[in-house]
Amino acid sequence: MQVFEIPQTIDESEEVVRVLLSPIHIHKSNEIKPYAFQPPANSEDISVNRLSYTSLDICKKLGLIMHNDRNSFWGLGIVSVKNINQVGFDVKYSPIQNHPQYADNLAHADIKIGYIKQEGEPLPIDIILKIKELIKLTQLEKDPNPTLEIWNH
Repeated sequence: MQVFEIPQTIDESEEVVRVLLSPIHIHKSNEIKPYAFQPPANSEDISVNRLSYTSLDICKKLGLIMHNDRNSFWGLGIVSVKNINQVGFDVKYSPIQNHPQYADNLAHADIKIGYIKQEGEPLPIDIILKIKELIKLTQLEKDPNPTLEIWNH
């Protein structure tokens, strides 16, 4: 097994992957909802994975872990760090280690929106507009077999 060190600095040429669940992240028309790129309350971080240091299979497995009675794994959104920076957001390396549900995820990173979302409050309109622009730049990959354990696309 090849072991490599993941650089902490994220290059603009890298792509990141956002796991997408339906219906929370996806409209019935198979378009991304702005909510898909909103951080949880009291955070500015949107969880993604660095595609150069993971695989679509691993990203799908993470999505299947997030699957629940209300939301099912739908597919993946892939976007370049250059495009994320272009809309005014940043990406920071944030590996996950010793997480009880997800195990180690050394390819994990966060899109930083530059604003901490307050519980029960909408994001400011300028942030929402940036998220909508980011959605336009995101490549959607719908999984044709969302219940299989591997990415089969």
